[in-house]
Amino acid sequence: MDHQVYIFSGLRDFIWETPQKAKKQYLDYVVRAEDLVSCDLYLNRFGWKNIAGHIILVFTFTSGEQLALSVEARLEEGVRFSFLRSLFYHYPIVAIW
Repeated sequence: MDHQVYIFSGLRDFIWETPQKAKKQYLDYVVRAEDLVSCDLYLNRFGWKNIAGHIILVFTFTSGEQLALSVEARLEEGVRFSFLRSLFYHYPIVAIW
């Protein structure tokens, strides 16, 4: 049987010291496809009347560890989000592990 192994390098993680303060760290992560238990989809809504949002996929493995993929618009510094502009692909879309 073929065992698919996926290697993620430099994943951003946080150690929360308080609800407002976190220490950033970068990790390497190796997972096997057969260890995947579930994949949950979340929509993080925001903005005027919660009409905008970004998608988060959370992969859970047999070890209990989780790996999240966030798909979101990347705005330049100082630029405010506009739902209307997002409809016309005005913003670059990024996927962040």
